[in-house]
Amino acid sequence: MHTMPKAILKRTGKRSGHTDDREGARDQLRMRDVVRETGLPRETIHFYLAEGLLPRPKKTGRNTAFYSGEHVRRAQLIKGIQEKHFLPLRAIRALLENEDDASWSAAQQSLITELRVRLGPSAAAQHRQRVLLADILKQEGIPKKEIGGFCDRGVIAIEGTGGKASVSAEDAELLHAWARLKAIGISPERGFMPRDLDIIEEAVSRLVRREIEFFTERYASVGGDEAARVATEAVPILNQIISIVHWKKIWSFLSEFSEGNSAPMRDVRIAEKSRR
Repeated sequence: MHTMPKAILKRTGKRSGHTDDREGARDQLRMRDVVRETGLPRETIHFYLAEGLLPRPKKTGRNTAFYSGEHVRRAQLIKGIQEKHFLPLRAIRALLENEDDASWSAAQQSLITELRVRLGPSAAAQHRQRVLLADILKQEGIPKKEIGGFCDRGVIAIEGTGGKASVSAEDAELLHAWARLKAIGISPERGFMPRDLDIIEEAVSRLVRREIEFFTERYASVGGDEAARVATEAVPILNQIISIVHWKKIWSFLSEFSEGNSAPMRDVRIAEKSRR
């Protein structure tokens, strides 16, 4: 994968696999807190975010967000690397990707690279299919404020400006789905906003990592072509299973709750606390 020496990370404060117990209480930091703890100006932190060097914060509004101890740790790490090793941001990004990849075996990393190469052309083809944003706005009547909410959260990406602004075909499907939700009552009038879809993104992100871990563990010894074929055919089937399980979980929750069993709600609270 990357050839950048990991020793730089160790010398510059790379954390071990153990997490400080206090991190759980540090998931509601404001930008001013990150500025104070890192000694970096606000503009630099925003730049790191824009460059993908820091994870996206948890947005609580159009102009407000919560940061975590991980943002502080990683910003301090980037600052230390720049001060001690004078590396360009591209090299620092490679180092940070190496840090994130530390839990993957060499065989898994190799297979992930092969999958990216083999599946890349089809993904790129989908990205090249552009839909004019103006057409979506006209068809669905989605306010620009809501479009901005999706953009701010990195859910969709807009290319171009004015009448030439466009989104990928996948992002267009997402916006059409949002319009359908609004039409049935899942709407801002009821308090629902684009930020509420974060729960889906967070759940899917965790699911995808686990899926790839399982898949690459079991297919690490199989050729990239065969692994790519299986992955391509498996995803639609898995999406169907996820849809079925999703509905079953909703019905199970409602059934148990209506029978006076408070366990479902307790489990939700425990899950919420574990994410904080």
